[in-house]
Amino acid sequence: MTDINLKQIAIITHKSYSSVYNTYSSLIEELEQLTHRKGASIKRLFAVTEDDLFFYSVKKSHPYRFIMTILTKNNVSFEDFWKSENSSKATMLRHLKPLRDYAKTYDISFAYEPMRFQGDERKLRLFLSVVFWLATDGASWPFETVSEETARQTFRYSLNMLEEERPNSVTERVGMIYMAVGFLRIKSGHALTYDEQSKMMNYPIPNMFRDLELDDEALNTAIHSLDVEKQLGETANLFFLFNFAPVYILPDGQQSIDTIERFRHYNPAIYTLVTEFLEQLPYNVRGQLHMDNEEYGLLVANLLTISMSTLVLGRDFSYMVAQDLNLRLQMVPTNNVLRAQVKQTIDYIVYDRQLTALEPMVEQLSEAYYNNLYQYIYQIRPDVTVKVAPVIEQTVIGYIDLLVFLNAIPFVEIAQHDDALSDADIVISSAYLDSDDIGSEKPLILPWRLEYNNDNFGQLYSALRETWDAKVNAAREAAQQ
Repeated sequence: MTDINLKQIAIITHKSYSSVYNTYSSLIEELEQLTHRKGASIKRLFAVTEDDLFFYSVKKSHPYRFIMTILTKNNVSFEDFWKSENSSKATMLRHLKPLRDYAKTYDISFAYEPMRFQGDERKLRLFLSVVFWLATDGASWPFETVSEETARQTFRYSLNMLEEERPNSVTERVGMIYMAVGFLRIKSGHALTYDEQSKMMNYPIPNMFRDLELDDEALNTAIHSLDVEKQLGETANLFFLFNFAPVYILPDGQQSIDTIERFRHYNPAIYTLVTEFLEQLPYNVRGQLHMDNEEYGLLVANLLTISMSTLVLGRDFSYMVAQDLNLRLQMVPTNNVLRAQVKQTIDYIVYDRQLTALEPMVEQLSEAYYNNLYQYIYQIRPDVTVKVAPVIEQTVIGYIDLLVFLNAIPFVEIAQHDDALSDADIVISSAYLDSDDIGSEKPLILPWRLEYNNDNFGQLYSALRETWDAKVNAAREAAQQ
């Protein structure tokens, strides 16, 4: 980028020139501070990545500095904090309100004199890890007292000790942030203990911290000063982390097989609940979704891990974290029939198989199973579909790739006859189309010629997805009324 036309930007964004100019001036000032190059060229300033600029802005915010202060320092007075930020108590509390509200969804709160976190330590570490991931998007390392290499080294060491598969690079980076948060909490005296929640996993967990040696002397001292109970508690927490949330991308089916076998051997009650739930649920998941053995095994393994995380944390935090990272999950309308079927099936299995230890958590398990199972079902066989009418020459094989493309999209329903045009959301026409053939409800008409290219497919999918999102939103709003 070498030139910027502010007038054109104002026209495109429907804003006044003065507003665009003020925004641009503020952005230039931010970029100069970030690059330490005052008066640099436009090309050099705008070479900064979006992620770097975003994190630079986040780092200066009061909520971020508040969290980082509590995490890295002890016994800091709130009054001293807001004064050091050249703010006032009222202004600071107002700026922190969205953070307080978000923390409550994880059952976490803040105390102010001195500044500290309040709540279950496992939930707190999840909350902080999500906050730092959203703040950095994985592009920047937010911690000064725990190096990136130390977090990576320890994360990989723990995977090896706990006999877990190494995840892809993005998932590994999430784990590194969680590892760094844990180290900082340990250093400030908040190590986990091997309690009843840890024992619930019924797995012979090794003490991975006993022989762990890090380049960071301060961390080494903090870790080796922990007693055995706390070292086992921290190890159990990492094992829980690696089995906390469902996964949908696997190199092969072996990991699912290993997970299922581990639960069958060490957690027979959870294994019984999940396997019989899928067999007895009135909705035939395997048949309706046309799942092969590997896909079905992945679903079983996911429900097993969801069960464990729900029992340990008291509710399904894995789904809540997923919603935080992907807001589209919140758009899906509810399915009260499936929700009732899930609850009734779990009630019956817990009673029939005398799974008394699970009785206090039936409500939470039912909601967790419904949330995760329905998302899976909805993406493969959605209740809301986009009706597409391809008005093309039926005998021309040149359109076969278009039809295959449409058939491969789960939320697309293809209309077969012209009499369905009036109900179509989108009409794809290869030639002239008389508007009288369509009816009063005018769908979106997309022209499609034999000389189409890849851009046409991109435009088509964009139109399909936009239409589907609108229909899903309408269905969700109707269900809430």
